[in-house]
Amino acid sequence: MPDMLVRLKRGKTTFEVMVEEGKVTQYRDGTVKNLSEVVLTDVVWVNAQKGKRASADQLKKAFQTDNVQDVIKQIIDVGYLLSACTSFFFQRFAFETYILTIFSPSLCRKESFRKEPGSASKRLMMLGVL
Repeated sequence: MPDMLVRLKRGKTTFEVMVEEGKVTQYRDGTVKNLSEVVLTDVVWVNAQKGKRASADQLKKAFQTDNVQDVIKQIIDVGYLLSACTSFFFQRFAFETYILTIFSPSLCRKESFRKEPGSASKRLMMLGVL
């Protein structure tokens, strides 16, 4: 399964925790009770993509504790879940395709007011012409 991030912003700093896909919603629903099943590593990141870890001072300032387990629990309980990049693009592509199948018969170009076929409509929509 691909890794996912749970992100929480406190002040000007954004904190991230790497989790397994699908486990956060199960944890929030109460299906999964053990936090170690949800979290991939016991590390709180400031920027996981660049590999920047949160310092103890940053954790103490933002969460009033430097206990990493308590901070991770707060981030998972309150933070928002970021989907894996690929699934986001697949969802967006599926949504755009669905919208185009509904509206493509009535789509027309702004300048000429000519109707465009579905494939041309999709290209024009991606370019921002439609």
